[in-house]
Amino acid sequence: MTSKTSLSNTYRYGGCTLTGALAVTAFVPDGISIIHGPSGCAHHHVSLLHSTLMQYDILPMPRIMSTGLGEREVIFGGEESLEETIAAAIERSPHAVFVISTCVAGTIGDDTEGICRREWEIPVIPIDCAGFLGGSFSDGFSRALTGLSSLIGTGDACGEGVNIVGERNLEVEVEENFREVERILERLDIPVNVRFVRNTPASGFGRFAGGNVNLFREDPVGALSRFFADKYRIPGIAGFPTGPAGSCRLIRRLSGIFGCDATDAIREEEARWQDLASDFSDLRGERIALQPPATAGEWADALSLVSCIGCTVTDTGIPVPWNGPVGIGGARQMLRIWRRCLHARHV
Repeated sequence: MTSKTSLSNTYRYGGCTLTGALAVTAFVPDGISIIHGPSGCAHHHVSLLHSTLMQYDILPMPRIMSTGLGEREVIFGGEESLEETIAAAIERSPHAVFVISTCVAGTIGDDTEGICRREWEIPVIPIDCAGFLGGSFSDGFSRALTGLSSLIGTGDACGEGVNIVGERNLEVEVEENFREVERILERLDIPVNVRFVRNTPASGFGRFAGGNVNLFREDPVGALSRFFADKYRIPGIAGFPTGPAGSCRLIRRLSGIFGCDATDAIREEEARWQDLASDFSDLRGERIALQPPATAGEWADALSLVSCIGCTVTDTGIPVPWNGPVGIGGARQMLRIWRRCLHARHV
């Protein structure tokens, strides 16, 4: 099993390819996820998901089933078990079933895709997550998003506004981050079309095709942006905004796409960031070192935030955490931690 660090520098992204896929499919309310693998594999990931949701005071568990592969299936194949589990899932009347294959299913060579392509009463979507054969949390997350996109054409295609794509459902600040984006959109009178996939039923995925632009939570290499642009001819913006530069850049890009005047919105946004800097004026003049360092793609936006509050980044500065905060709300939370770190070093 490959368990690599996510491209994002925040926690709760650990785990293998299967974890990444479940972080998408488990948040489709009218879907059922089938883990095609041993019961122990399913138990591990469901326990991880359950403990995370409990920390958010979310009590209902997503609908997850397992084929429960044992010694017999490892020797003779688990396709029959998969067929029986899909049939059992369909009896529960979901809108769609998502079959997530595991390392064991990939190793024994089950034709998971072939079984999912059969004439079932509802869509059955295969997602290949044989982790130790190559892959990471981010790979599983991306495969689930692209796999679930096959449902977009099955619903009502009417809609308008911005598709929010690939929210990190296991991220502690997932709703706070969404509200930061929503705040900017509301200032420009631009609606959210659909959140793909964040507690959005599969029956509502059809609205995606009616969106004007896709805004991705993160897409460092642009692979997801290209996939959805090629498939649905919808342009993409890769990444939620970080720092004053990121927020103002998002406003400019959205105003260009929707043909609205961004002058007042940018002026107001810059004023909001200055208000934030005033709230943390005690940090002005501090020499800091970002830990972990901002990535190359984040560096300009990170410097815009650091400059806004009057700090200087140096290799010999006091270490402070960097997590690519989203908008003003995310920056405020991070700066509170910086304040504690810096004040502790000066005591």
